[in-house]
Amino acid sequence: AADKTLFDEFDRVIVLKEDTYQAGLYDGEKAHIFLLYSSWCGHCQRFAPTYKEYADAIYHWRDVVDVTGVDCVYDTAVCRKYNVRGYPTVRFIHPTTNSSVIGETYEGGRSKEDLIAWIVHML
Repeated sequence: AADKTLFDEFDRVIVLKEDTYQAGLYDGEKAHIFLLYSSWCGHCQRFAPTYKEYADAIYHWRDVVDVTGVDCVYDTAVCRKYNVRGYPTVRFIHPTTNSSVIGETYEGGRSKEDLIAWIVHML
């Protein structure tokens, strides 16, 4: 379907759009794990369930970190700004970061446990 997305309102992944991502990522109070993905990408489709599990696993940390994402199919300008070279790309945005900063790219494994270890290290 043309409007297919990997996350919905029942997931604990906050889906940002071109008009909401700056306020969503740079609110100054929280860190953000930011997934840049393409809903048609097979790697992204396979990674989405793990990212949802990750969001569930760290939901109790929501006062200090949000788990977010943007679909590059619909919001290409956002993904250009973040120099996305492949999908999925996961970035960490520190609290109180200026909106010109694109964050640190996650290069680790694709398991929920790997992602949790990374966020613990980054925080």
